[in-house]
Amino acid sequence: AGGGGAPPAASRLARLDRSIQGLLSKKTQLEDEATAQDTSASTRLAQAFKMDQDRQKRFKMALAEQKEGERRERLRVSKERVAAKHAMLHRVHRAAERTERGADRGIERIEREEDRLLKSSPPLERL
Repeated sequence: AGGGGAPPAASRLARLDRSIQGLLSKKTQLEDEATAQDTSASTRLAQAFKMDQDRQKRFKMALAEQKEGERRERLRVSKERVAAKHAMLHRVHRAAERTERGADRGIERIEREEDRLLKSSPPLERL
């Protein structure tokens, strides 16, 4: 009877051993899948982080370009104002010169007329 019981026990032990090996294999497979999923999630997270960094960099660059454009526009407008003021001052200066020349000619005309009158009326000169 003892001899007859050994094979079923050995068979049962072999079956349990195969079951344990299967469970261990399944556990290893699940751990490998979990690791692969973690790696995939980490990769996706790293990619998302990189994409966000790239987006922020593009945003900062666009903002810097916009500010530079605004600075250039302010400079252009400022230069235009300076040029317009310069042109206006130049026109005023030319007008003042013309007025001065006109006044000089007027004074010269009056002085010539005065000289002519004095020469034509010598007794007035003695007064």
